[in-house]
Amino acid sequence: MNPLHLLARALLCTVFTLISLGCTPPRKPDPPDVDALIAQLAEPVTDICAHRPELCERACANCPDVGACMKENGVCAALESYFIDVRDGGLNPFVPGCHMTYQDQACTVNGAFFDPDHCAGDTLYEWWQPACHPGFGDMVRIDCRKLCILMRRPGGTCEYIANICPGNRASGRCICDPPPIEP
Repeated sequence: MNPLHLLARALLCTVFTLISLGCTPPRKPDPPDVDALIAQLAEPVTDICAHRPELCERACANCPDVGACMKENGVCAALESYFIDVRDGGLNPFVPGCHMTYQDQACTVNGAFFDPDHCAGDTLYEWWQPACHPGFGDMVRIDCRKLCILMRRPGGTCEYIANICPGNRASGRCICDPPPIEP
């Protein structure tokens, strides 16, 4: 057999062997499931009165037994209030939301702004229940920085967006750093 033919054959065999061993360019990983990451990181805030006493004071202001209302995490047994989270459609830390209060079970009578989603450093405290519900125990805590890093971003933080809620009030949301520029 011709030496040049043998060399070409050896080269082709080497190339095919390298390709079969994984010498092809690496495939980009699939993007993360953002909803699953959010659900994994969202920690319920079980004692809102300890975390934000001013909220419970407002929620309990018209209650005949303010002390009992405060002990029950802002729920007044004598006067039921109903709440709904609007603007962000539920558990969505990237869209600022507004927590509204109502006097009826359908959340249609005497609606008033209660509280926005709020920031504490890189942490977002988000109201998340998009259906009308009694009491206001539907707050979760999400570490925006951790969420953004899990989304393969360099980092992230919590920031306020102005004029989102009634009365031109600001509301918090997570914002991720831009992805790194690929060469």
